[in-house]
Amino acid sequence: MALFNCYREATLYLSRIATTSLTPILCSIAHNNSYSTSTSEPLSSTANYLVSNLGCSQEIASQVSKHVRFEKPDKSDSVLTLFRSYGFSNSQISQMINARPRLLVAKAHKTILPKLEFLRSKGASMSELVHIVSLNPSFLLRSLENCIVPSYDLFKKIFQSDERTMELIKRQVSIISDSRVANNAAMLLDDGVPESKVALLLLRKPLSVNLQSETFKKVVEEVKELGFNPLKSDFVIALHIKIIMSESSWKRKIDLFKRWGWSEDAIVSAFSKHPWCMVVSEGKIEKIMEFFVISKGWDSMEIAKYPKLLSYSLQKRILPRVSVIQFLQSNGLIRKNARHYAAFLMPEKLFVQQYVDSFKDNAPQLLKLYAKEQNVSKK
Repeated sequence: MALFNCYREATLYLSRIATTSLTPILCSIAHNNSYSTSTSEPLSSTANYLVSNLGCSQEIASQVSKHVRFEKPDKSDSVLTLFRSYGFSNSQISQMINARPRLLVAKAHKTILPKLEFLRSKGASMSELVHIVSLNPSFLLRSLENCIVPSYDLFKKIFQSDERTMELIKRQVSIISDSRVANNAAMLLDDGVPESKVALLLLRKPLSVNLQSETFKKVVEEVKELGFNPLKSDFVIALHIKIIMSESSWKRKIDLFKRWGWSEDAIVSAFSKHPWCMVVSEGKIEKIMEFFVISKGWDSMEIAKYPKLLSYSLQKRILPRVSVIQFLQSNGLIRKNARHYAAFLMPEKLFVQQYVDSFKDNAPQLLKLYAKEQNVSKK
């Protein structure tokens, strides 16, 4: 009997454990398992709005909703309505909001509309406006008074018309919303660089001007110290090259030229004559120097005097012209000991006139020789 009572109490105890302890644990495990096998979390109201109204993918909608949330869609409705009225497609609006989520909750008529009206007032067509803004949505979040208008006014001063200024903005859409570019352009003007040269830099090499002002100022001073005159075109070319080259790359080129016997003064002189010589690859510099110095017996300092030689193609320009010069020298038609530097530097048409056509009576085969050498170089 005592044993039966003990067994009965043990059974009741285990039953109580099962009902009071194991049930919540099992329920919890079941809940966790159903959550982990779920394929996706429910979309937020903001994400649902983007999917429904713009056709955004759930991934993009979820990403945007991490940055902005709203309960009432009034602001967002106004933003979408405004964009659509200016001809933006749902895809373009989606891309802009993905890039700059704050646009979704911006004040349509206070924040966005004045920027659109500004572009229209400067002559941008609707399609041009859509192009500029869709590629640079940050423009819509910049201060019109403190950033956009001052930058535009400076660019107009440089380009001297709304039409040319808008051409710049259409080509370089981010330029109007990044005050660094305008600040650095103003710095160049203050240093005496002509407006036409600054315009050239902005149109062709805009990234050269898109630096922190302190960094940009430092490079400007370095270029001045190298002897470049801000009034000359080579100043902005040298500035561009100094900006795009890393310090390590610049040092490697200096060391390479020194190994070929150039002094620091000779390097600076070569750079001032032809700034592009510093961006020629190290391998190409080696080949050009080996050809002229080792194969042709030139002094390496002769290359420093004519640094454009480093930029020319060995196969397509130098070797075919060397063949012509050697033929003329071997036949006594030109001086044997002369270097004929000009022959390598002059344009193709002038070279043919002076070194080929001029000798067609004495050496009619010369044109065929030159054409053959050029064809060989193309293979």
